[in-house]
Amino acid sequence: PENEIKKFCQFNVDALCAKPSSSHEIIASLWRRGLVKQVLTDNLDHLLTKVNVPFTQTRLSIFPDRFQVKFNPEIKSLLVIGIAVDRRQVIRQARRQGLKIIAINPIMQVAPESRNIDYLHPGDILFKAKAKEILPKCKFY
Repeated sequence: PENEIKKFCQFNVDALCAKPSSSHEIIASLWRRGLVKQVLTDNLDHLLTKVNVPFTQTRLSIFPDRFQVKFNPEIKSLLVIGIAVDRRQVIRQARRQGLKIIAINPIMQVAPESRNIDYLHPGDILFKAKAKEILPKCKFY
C-alpha cells in the first residue's frame, strides 16, 4: 500500500512540475485571438492555467465522475485532441447540440483493448496525427 500511495502522489507532483507543450501555447494563442471560445479538458494537470487559458474541467478525479457540459452558444464545432476514452461523454453531448466534431488523434494503442476512435461518425473530420504536428499547419494559426 505504501508504494501505491507514493505512486499516486507522484502523479500530482509531476503535474505541478510539468511545463506546457507547444500545443498548449497554440491553444493559448487561439484563445487570445478569439478563435477558440471554450476549452474543455479531462486532463488533471492544469497545464492550461500555466498558459492563461480558462477551461472547464470535465473530470474532477481519476474516477469516472462526468457531468453535463454547458457549451458556449457561439461555438459551432468541437475540436477533440487526444486519445483518451474520457472524451466520449463530451462528444455525445456535443452531437446532441448539433456541433461538428473535428478530431486530432494519432490512433495509438494506450491500453490493452483500447478503443480510441470509435466515437467518430461519418462526416466527422479526423487528423490522424499528434496535435503538435497538426495545429501549426492549420490556417487559423
